[in-house]
Amino acid sequence: MGASGQGPRTWLRRIGACLIVAHGVAGCQGAPYLPDPQAQVLLKIKAGMSREEIVAQLGEPHRQETVGRTQFLFYRTDWRTATEAERISPVAIVDGKVVGLGKDYYQDAVKAERKRATTAAVDSGQR
Repeated sequence: MGASGQGPRTWLRRIGACLIVAHGVAGCQGAPYLPDPQAQVLLKIKAGMSREEIVAQLGEPHRQETVGRTQFLFYRTDWRTATEAERISPVAIVDGKVVGLGKDYYQDAVKAERKRATTAAVDSGQR
């Protein structure tokens, strides 16, 4: 046993746990997060900007999704800007222009599309 009363197995477990944590942290760094200067650009996006302007300034989004006629561009930011960025990402695009921003806009669009789809299904079933 060592001076602290812990045997070699305890030390091996601690070393193993440290290696697992270090691997997890290193793995997170490879994720496509916007560097801080670009995250600050994300905070300046306004309605009416073109999709091309957004991609030119921020790069390709890490994810895209289409809801109805609206294309949503999702950008990841680090923890320092995540709360503010949540109001802005995803960016909603219709006909190549920004029409809305943020998680709330996205959730409203998803709800409206579900309602539209449900109404369409009911209407087609009544005919």
